[in-house]
Amino acid sequence: MSTLKRNRFLFEFLGIAAALAIVPALIRDQYFLHITITGLIFGIVASNWNLAIGYGGIFHLAQVPFFAAGGYASAILAVSMGITPWIGLLAAGGAAVVLSVIVGVPSLRVRGIYLVFLTFSSQFIMQSLILFFANITGGDPGLVLPPFSIANINIDIFNPVAMYYMTLLLYLFSLAFIKKVTDSDIGLALKSLRDSEVYAVSRGVNPYKYKMVTFLLSSFLAGVCGALYVHYLRVITPAVLDWSFLIMFLASIVTGGFGTLYGPLLGAFILTFASEALRALSLFRNVIFGTLMIVILIFLPKGLITIADRLLTAYRSRTR
Repeated sequence: MSTLKRNRFLFEFLGIAAALAIVPALIRDQYFLHITITGLIFGIVASNWNLAIGYGGIFHLAQVPFFAAGGYASAILAVSMGITPWIGLLAAGGAAVVLSVIVGVPSLRVRGIYLVFLTFSSQFIMQSLILFFANITGGDPGLVLPPFSIANINIDIFNPVAMYYMTLLLYLFSLAFIKKVTDSDIGLALKSLRDSEVYAVSRGVNPYKYKMVTFLLSSFLAGVCGALYVHYLRVITPAVLDWSFLIMFLASIVTGGFGTLYGPLLGAFILTFASEALRALSLFRNVIFGTLMIVILIFLPKGLITIADRLLTAYRSRTR
């Protein structure tokens, strides 16, 4: 990465960190802060999924199972073994990586609709396993979980300010991590495979190897977010595998922008707040979301982040 690009990213990184850091001072209502935290968590999961879909062109549907695997791994350790959720975060990431290996080894050898179906089946298999091992997972009723705590201060839905900053730190880490990956040889190989796999292979790129690495990398933080989310709410049920999560994560990427660094977070924030605003419309909310994505794909195929890019470019041209 050139010095100019590095300095530009550092400037953007610090700007985003500063802007997001003052949010709790601007949003005093705990309910709206809760929605913001949810959007931030969803943005992290979507951003890491975008690493595979947007940068690598690996269209898989296993991100929700990775998210759920992390949540259940940490939950089971906390309830059954009394292990602190802080250690559970690492275990959650590890569980998601293990699942990504199990799913990825057979799935990444195929392409297109076969890849979609194979990865999507992992969601149904996981739901069945959760119900079958109900004595461990809690089955349909789920499990009540302990919160994160520091010096006897709980960090959960009843203390949203502390949880917000904890989630913000995870997002900033995720942002730096994704930038590092996409600017590395792995990122270059992924982009070449996405744009032309035949050409990439002719240049010595091993498709299966790099796709598998990306699968592993994009799953880790999804699992960590799963643990963060369920301990924040202090409960986990099979609903963590609900279709609504899949739609929200994917719609965040489409709305924000495929293959962009900041797009998924922008999409996650917009859709999370829009979802709450339209909750009274019930089923029509999905119709509105579907229409919105169609309009964006037609008129802004690179997502809403392109509007921000255009405004920033116009500002730079005027200030020169």
